[in-house]
Amino acid sequence: ARVGGGRDPSWLWDVPFERLAGRWVVATGERCLDLGVRLRYAGVSHVTEPDPVAAIAMAARREGAGGATVEYIGNYTAFFDVLEHR
Repeated sequence: ARVGGGRDPSWLWDVPFERLAGRWVVATGERCLDLGVRLRYAGVSHVTEPDPVAAIAMAARREGAGGATVEYIGNYTAFFDVLEHR
């Protein structure tokens, strides 16, 4: 939702989120509710967590200590927040 990443959420409708069906998904960030609406239309079960760092931690806990990979998909500006906490 920042200038570098774009303030217009219409791009959400160009992404084939239907491909995430059957996976555990956390919608996060400043636009997590907008993303949640798009995921609902795509038929993707999800939870929302506004804080990206907390969302990654939530996903890691869910995957357990077995070394599973957590995949983070974000726009340009979202990665800056996450990189600050690595």
